[in-house]
Amino acid sequence: MQKRLFLFTGLILTILAVAIFASNLSVVESYPNASVPATALHTFGHQIINSNGNAVYFRGIGRAGDIDSMTGFWTGKGMLAYDTSQSWQTDTATLTKAMDETFVCYRDVWKVNLIRIFVPVDWWWQDKINPYLTYGQGPNFEMSYQNYIVLLIEQAQKYGLYVDFCPYEVNNIFINNDAWDGIPGSLGNLSMRFMYTISPDEMKAWQVWWTNVANRLGNYPNLIFEMWNEPDDGTVTADSSVAQAFFNYSIQSYKAIRATGVANLVFIQWHAGFSPTGADLTWIPQLYNQLKDSLKRDPVNVAFTAHPYRRGPVPNLQWATTYSGVQSQLNQPNMIPATRSNGVDVPLVFNEMGVMRDPSVYNNDFFPEAQQLESNLSFDLKFHNELAFWNALLWNAKAMGVGVCAYYWMQNGVWWGWEALVEGEWAANSVSPTPTQAGQIFINSYFE
Repeated sequence: MQKRLFLFTGLILTILAVAIFASNLSVVESYPNASVPATALHTFGHQIINSNGNAVYFRGIGRAGDIDSMTGFWTGKGMLAYDTSQSWQTDTATLTKAMDETFVCYRDVWKVNLIRIFVPVDWWWQDKINPYLTYGQGPNFEMSYQNYIVLLIEQAQKYGLYVDFCPYEVNNIFINNDAWDGIPGSLGNLSMRFMYTISPDEMKAWQVWWTNVANRLGNYPNLIFEMWNEPDDGTVTADSSVAQAFFNYSIQSYKAIRATGVANLVFIQWHAGFSPTGADLTWIPQLYNQLKDSLKRDPVNVAFTAHPYRRGPVPNLQWATTYSGVQSQLNQPNMIPATRSNGVDVPLVFNEMGVMRDPSVYNNDFFPEAQQLESNLSFDLKFHNELAFWNALLWNAKAMGVGVCAYYWMQNGVWWGWEALVEGEWAANSVSPTPTQAGQIFINSYFE
């Protein structure tokens, strides 16, 4: 979801200082060394293949909390799925137990093999921070963000889960007040000032940053590097100077990752979403060919991503609400076929997609020009159409080999938009929180 929507979380994410746990163990000092079979991914045409030579179909869940705390928001049985009181964990055993219960839930109930996490660039680079001294909240204790990410990756690997590691912003929310501050190649002043602490040249700074990430995480075969979350909302053409600056960032960052010898899958995106009459997928062959020309060969293990919403970040009500209707739209020449024709055949993943439940999203004061398409419908019928599209899109994606990642792992009512997958509290004797209607549709869309 676009950063401007996430600003609403700022009203909710006022995190109280958390008392230091009795245990002296922390993510700074200790994390498990998991021993699991290799799950390295590589591409073959528009398929993603694992180390056993089998095609991998991504079914993912977007995580919340990793940009709000250096240990994320991890909860387990008997708790809310999204609970700000669980931020700033200093006890590795407590954090690991919550991760384990969540990953078992994802694997066994939701049939998920991937999670997506958002990463602040500065937290990764600075690594060890005392949140109380730096931000005035959290424990008076030095924490390592890199060790937290490693713990998360290793725990996910134990349960056969891939991790989509996605930079979301340059400065963490406590520095930038959760305000959007540009994208690589077109950063705002605050973000640029931080990148200059790495190098006085922005592109060089990104190369150094990604080299650091790849050297630390590239030995984890379940780790996927994503270039950036939603760099464009569809209003800027792929031929613009802004797009070309971001394309250059993606190309240079890809080269930096590969220069370390790391072959992990790389996700790249330009237009955040797409719709039948709005932004399409023709930017993918444009960027792919620029990357190929820069390398003087085909890039290795690159996939492209898009975020097909019907009600967010901007209403795309042109989407159909039946299986056959969505199928026809996805098969238009400028949609999925654009990624599989004219010498370009690359994987596509819908690595963020969800359902808008908040009634305010549907009122006629919200993007009124788009609302005219359903202005005569009741809220119940509008939401019915939203769920029908969600169901049709999930099944079409499966049929076309396009992976999916449902957004967002939290309970209803947490923040504006209500793109929640679960309801209320996770019962202590249950293997999963109760799914919302959207969550249940996602579960039902799984088949062997």
